[in-house]
Amino acid sequence: MPFNMSRHARAAAWGMLACLTVFISTQASAQARRGRARNTLERTAEIGIRTGYDFDADDWALGLQARFPLTAILEFIPSGDFFLVENGTSFQVNADFAFPLAPRGALYGGAGAGFFVRDPGLPGAETSTELGLNLLAGLEPGRLRGSRIRWFVEARWFVIEGDNPFRLAAGVNFPLGRGGR
Repeated sequence: MPFNMSRHARAAAWGMLACLTVFISTQASAQARRGRARNTLERTAEIGIRTGYDFDADDWALGLQARFPLTAILEFIPSGDFFLVENGTSFQVNADFAFPLAPRGALYGGAGAGFFVRDPGLPGAETSTELGLNLLAGLEPGRLRGSRIRWFVEARWFVIEGDNPFRLAAGVNFPLGRGGR
């Protein structure tokens, strides 16, 4: 299982982590000064299903995700996608953090890490595993009419050495508790 992250990709990952840390701490301190801010994530944990498309590999994907609010402005979003490839199997597992970019969290951004596994399914061909940085932006405007189900659309770049696949995903999330916005 080779570790294929270049020095530049690692520097970019650490830079994004530093920027995210500064942003979160600035938002948290501003929120403490003025009380509960408008652009917060007032919700409970959620699980969801999703579908997506990898524009670089020309593959569709099916996946699952969960959303866990960590603070008023930060969510942890683990997810996994299974790609529908012609030969073999491919899947990606992600651990991302997201924060609101607009009031009420409808527009969000984030970063995280992921690993992608590709098995060509051919005799003698090796399975490859790549570790990389995720950059994402999404839209989650709220509930579907008359229900607690929330829909979302998300753009994701998987930053790995020599390649930055772009993927688009859409799906629905189901709240696990009684809360939610």
